[in-house]
Amino acid sequence: MLSTSGTAVPLGAFTHFESGTAPLSINHQGQFPAVTISFNLAPGVALGEATKAIENEQKKLGIPLSVQASFQGTAQAFIASLSNEPLLILAAIVTVYLILACFTKVTSIRSRFFRRCRRRAPGRFSRC
Repeated sequence: MLSTSGTAVPLGAFTHFESGTAPLSINHQGQFPAVTISFNLAPGVALGEATKAIENEQKKLGIPLSVQASFQGTAQAFIASLSNEPLLILAAIVTVYLILACFTKVTSIRSRFFRRCRRRAPGRFSRC
Protein backbone atom coordinates (compact mmCIF):
# COMPACT_ATOMS: atom_id res chain seq x y z
CA MET A 1 0.00 0.00 0.00
CA LEU A 2 1.32 3.43 -0.88
CA SER A 3 1.07 6.61 1.18
CA THR A 4 0.09 10.02 -0.22
CA SER A 5 3.78 10.79 -0.70
CA GLY A 6 4.19 7.62 -2.81
CA THR A 7 6.24 5.56 -0.32
CA ALA A 8 5.22 2.09 0.86
CA VAL A 9 3.34 1.91 4.14
CA PRO A 10 4.33 -1.03 6.34
CA LEU A 11 1.55 -3.54 7.13
CA GLY A 12 2.23 -3.18 10.87
CA ALA A 13 0.95 0.42 10.67
CA PHE A 14 -2.70 -0.66 10.32
CA THR A 15 -2.76 -4.41 11.14
CA HIS A 16 -1.41 -6.78 13.70
CA PHE A 17 -0.76 -10.51 13.63
CA GLU A 18 -1.83 -12.81 16.46
CA SER A 19 -1.36 -16.58 16.61
CA GLY A 20 -4.29 -18.60 17.97
CA THR A 21 -6.69 -21.45 17.33
CA ALA A 22 -9.92 -21.26 15.40
CA PRO A 23 -12.41 -23.82 14.14
CA LEU A 24 -11.79 -25.24 10.69
CA SER A 25 -15.46 -24.90 9.89
CA ILE A 26 -18.58 -23.45 11.48
CA ASN A 27 -21.62 -25.69 11.68
CA HIS A 28 -24.95 -24.27 10.57
CA GLN A 29 -28.54 -25.29 10.99
CA GLY A 30 -30.35 -23.54 8.19
CA GLN A 31 -28.71 -20.13 7.90
CA PHE A 32 -27.74 -19.83 11.58
CA PRO A 33 -24.52 -20.95 13.28
CA ALA A 34 -25.14 -24.07 15.37
CA VAL A 35 -23.47 -25.89 18.24
CA THR A 36 -24.10 -29.56 18.92
CA ILE A 37 -24.10 -30.82 22.49
CA SER A 38 -24.36 -34.60 22.76
CA PHE A 39 -25.36 -36.69 25.76
CA ASN A 40 -25.55 -40.34 26.73
CA LEU A 41 -28.07 -41.84 29.09
CA ALA A 42 -26.94 -43.08 32.47
CA PRO A 43 -27.80 -46.71 33.21
CA GLY A 44 -31.42 -47.02 34.30
CA VAL A 45 -32.43 -43.51 33.13
CA ALA A 46 -35.20 -43.21 30.57
CA LEU A 47 -34.97 -40.90 27.56
CA GLY A 48 -38.05 -39.00 28.76
CA GLU A 49 -36.37 -38.24 32.10
CA ALA A 50 -33.20 -37.05 30.36
CA THR A 51 -35.01 -34.70 27.97
CA LYS A 52 -37.06 -33.28 30.86
CA ALA A 53 -33.87 -32.70 32.91
CA ILE A 54 -32.22 -30.90 29.97
CA GLU A 55 -35.27 -28.68 29.44
CA ASN A 56 -35.31 -27.82 33.17
CA GLU A 57 -31.62 -26.84 33.06
CA GLN A 58 -32.27 -24.63 30.04
CA LYS A 59 -34.95 -22.79 32.02
CA LYS A 60 -32.63 -22.42 35.02
CA LEU A 61 -29.86 -20.94 32.85
CA GLY A 62 -32.15 -18.24 31.52
CA ILE A 63 -31.00 -18.59 27.93
CA PRO A 64 -31.95 -15.52 25.85
CA LEU A 65 -34.72 -15.83 23.26
CA SER A 66 -32.22 -15.32 20.44
CA VAL A 67 -30.69 -18.74 21.27
CA GLN A 68 -32.74 -21.62 19.88
CA ALA A 69 -32.38 -25.08 21.46
CA SER A 70 -33.77 -28.28 19.98
CA PHE A 71 -33.22 -32.01 20.15
CA GLN A 72 -32.02 -34.05 17.19
CA GLY A 73 -31.97 -37.75 16.39
CA THR A 74 -33.55 -40.21 18.81
CA ALA A 75 -34.54 -37.53 21.33
CA GLN A 76 -36.32 -35.54 18.60
CA ALA A 77 -38.20 -38.66 17.44
CA PHE A 78 -39.16 -39.41 21.06
CA ILE A 79 -40.55 -35.90 21.62
CA ALA A 80 -42.40 -36.03 18.28
CA SER A 81 -43.99 -39.34 19.27
CA LEU A 82 -45.22 -37.81 22.54
CA SER A 83 -47.03 -35.06 20.66
CA ASN A 84 -49.26 -37.70 18.99
CA GLU A 85 -49.91 -39.64 22.19
CA PRO A 86 -53.32 -38.10 23.11
CA LEU A 87 -54.59 -38.77 19.59
CA LEU A 88 -53.41 -42.39 19.73
CA ILE A 89 -55.08 -42.94 23.11
CA LEU A 90 -58.34 -41.50 21.75
CA ALA A 91 -58.12 -43.76 18.67
CA ALA A 92 -57.54 -46.80 20.90
CA ILE A 93 -60.56 -45.96 23.07
CA VAL A 94 -62.79 -45.47 20.01
CA THR A 95 -61.56 -48.77 18.53
CA VAL A 96 -62.28 -50.69 21.72
CA TYR A 97 -65.74 -49.08 21.90
CA LEU A 98 -66.53 -50.08 18.30
CA ILE A 99 -65.33 -53.64 18.81
CA LEU A 100 -67.42 -54.00 21.97
CA ALA A 101 -70.42 -52.54 20.14
CA CYS A 102 -69.99 -55.09 17.35
CA PHE A 103 -69.72 -57.98 19.82
CA THR A 104 -72.81 -56.77 21.66
CA LYS A 105 -74.77 -56.47 18.41
CA VAL A 106 -73.67 -59.94 17.21
CA THR A 107 -74.56 -61.45 20.57
CA SER A 108 -78.01 -59.85 20.60
CA ILE A 109 -78.69 -61.01 17.00
CA ARG A 110 -77.49 -64.53 17.81
CA SER A 111 -79.63 -64.74 20.95
CA ARG A 112 -82.72 -63.53 19.06
CA PHE A 113 -82.02 -66.07 16.30
CA PHE A 114 -81.69 -69.00 18.71
CA ARG A 115 -84.78 -67.92 20.67
CA ARG A 116 -86.77 -67.88 17.44
CA CYS A 117 -85.44 -71.35 16.45
CA ARG A 118 -86.29 -72.84 19.82
CA ARG A 119 -89.87 -71.66 19.48
CA ARG A 120 -90.25 -73.19 16.01
CA ALA A 121 -88.46 -76.49 16.47
CA PRO A 122 -87.22 -77.25 19.95
CA GLY A 123 -84.01 -79.27 19.87
CA ARG A 124 -83.59 -78.96 16.10
CA PHE A 125 -81.47 -75.91 15.24
CA SER A 126 -80.41 -77.19 11.83
CA ARG A 127 -83.72 -76.23 10.20
CA CYS A 128 -83.65 -72.59 11.38
